[in-house]
Amino acid sequence: MNPRTRVSGLCGWIVLWGAWSHVASDPAPRGSATTSFELAVSDERHYQESVYPMIIESLREAERPLLILPGFMGSRLRDVEGLTGKTGGGGEMLWLDLGGRWDLDELAFGETDSSGSPLHPEGTRDKSVQSAPRVFERTIIADSLVDNGREDGPYTGFVERVSAVPFPFDWREDIRIEARRLARFILDLEAQGVLNSQRRLSLVGHSQGSMVILDALGREPRLSGLLEHVVLVAPPIHGTTTPLEALIDGKLARTHGIFREATVRQTLSTFPSVWQLLPAPRDLYPAVATSSRFPERQILYPLIIRPEKQDTYSLGLWDGEERPIFLRELLSNARLFHEEKARYLPEVIERYQGRLKVIVGIGIETRQRILVRIPPVPRVLPIHQEESESFTIKSTRYGDGRIAFTASLLTGDLDRFHDYMAFQSPDPNVDLHSEILTYGRVQLAIQNILHDIPVHATTRDDSPIGSFQLLDGSH
Repeated sequence: MNPRTRVSGLCGWIVLWGAWSHVASDPAPRGSATTSFELAVSDERHYQESVYPMIIESLREAERPLLILPGFMGSRLRDVEGLTGKTGGGGEMLWLDLGGRWDLDELAFGETDSSGSPLHPEGTRDKSVQSAPRVFERTIIADSLVDNGREDGPYTGFVERVSAVPFPFDWREDIRIEARRLARFILDLEAQGVLNSQRRLSLVGHSQGSMVILDALGREPRLSGLLEHVVLVAPPIHGTTTPLEALIDGKLARTHGIFREATVRQTLSTFPSVWQLLPAPRDLYPAVATSSRFPERQILYPLIIRPEKQDTYSLGLWDGEERPIFLRELLSNARLFHEEKARYLPEVIERYQGRLKVIVGIGIETRQRILVRIPPVPRVLPIHQEESESFTIKSTRYGDGRIAFTASLLTGDLDRFHDYMAFQSPDPNVDLHSEILTYGRVQLAIQNILHDIPVHATTRDDSPIGSFQLLDGSH
């Protein structure tokens, strides 16, 4: 593999601690990123030829067309033209090749494309103001779910029970790019006669897949007339601390014990989506939950950063000797993603009222607020080394182990939107976030929603976020 396509390091994601020296706060410029929903995405030829036909045929034959979008690392990624340096030519599986011939760093976005042209955060186009933007052909595509029919997979049981059709996507990419691809695909379904005003599509998203769906809904109003139900499962709507820990420590559930932690954090540092899944800036994070049925309740912002006047979108916070050359753009894109989301969420709530449901997992100890310290020395400090006792400030059992319930609120105004359902795990030690769709009770609840059947649940008003419907913990 060309070493220029490998990630140089970002000082091991460290520089959350490191690079402070005497670098003053240098916030990434707001609104400076030029990526938007209207930008051209990468070449769709490979999707049109090898992925979409099977999806379209399955939807055409379905009694009730339904797409499922998986979470982070939930789609297989394939190099269709062999341009990543893999041996064996085109068609190489990069994630997840069960033969064990893949390398995580093959997935990194490098400083240049295969021809040596500059790449930018979304990995698909040159945004130079000196020349006309040009689109690079995508050679890595998502072609199926990672479990791909395995009985013990996180999606297999759900897909079979509710007759869902998987819609794989590139989970490394800027979420807005994958949202555009989803929106164009749905509009094309109407053009091909698969969908119409009487035969509408339903969408179920898990984790990051929920964010792709939500972004598509917010940016393409025409989808409303083609969608029947939308269910977001464990959505990190306002971000989560999990990517932060992976970027600093290199600890990630799907890669633990397989790859070196340095490889994980270096590779993930080039993924635009990872930055977009960090907690939203404080000024865009809901501060309170309000309702006419209960007193106002404070929502904790998930990060405390020392020294103060820093946030995860400050360039000086992440700067270091080794980092992607497009770090500024990564931070700008992430902040812009949250700013745009804050603008379209009220419209999505209004447009999809009665058709949009959120299902979360609870009962698992989940970090609700963490402390991040940035000492001047040493330059590289693992997050759990000296600050292990003060790292976790506050935990909650109103979460699925990775995402706190409050991070899944569409709005703090629960009178405006209150269609939240929660599944409480019968086992406090499971990876509920990853496995939530394997539970029969969750599958049944979604199945009932899709068929307009009332979901049996108990109303709870005593939670830190107010009222929600509690599903029982049986399988």
